[in-house]
Amino acid sequence: MFTYESVLRAIGQDIDRKEVVRFTIRETETGIAIDGFDRHTAAPVSIDYTLSDISQIVSENEIALSDTSIDQSTIEAHTLKEFLAKHQVLAAQA
Repeated sequence: MFTYESVLRAIGQDIDRKEVVRFTIRETETGIAIDGFDRHTAAPVSIDYTLSDISQIVSENEIALSDTSIDQSTIEAHTLKEFLAKHQVLAAQA
């Protein structure tokens, strides 16, 4: 059984890869739905993650994390820095 943390982390990484911005997330009867916008075109994007999809991406994420020699705090710090940079919070510091 997966935790909300592991599910949201894996989905967050997936929508980062797909470059979805300004999104909403909601739980549905069949899984999780994301509605947002493409970073480059601003076109609407909808992604429906079924329970099977969620299971697959969480498992892949956990395998990737276990295969890395970098500790979890380093990964989280890097992820936060990327998030802030994407949202131009760090632009003033550059």
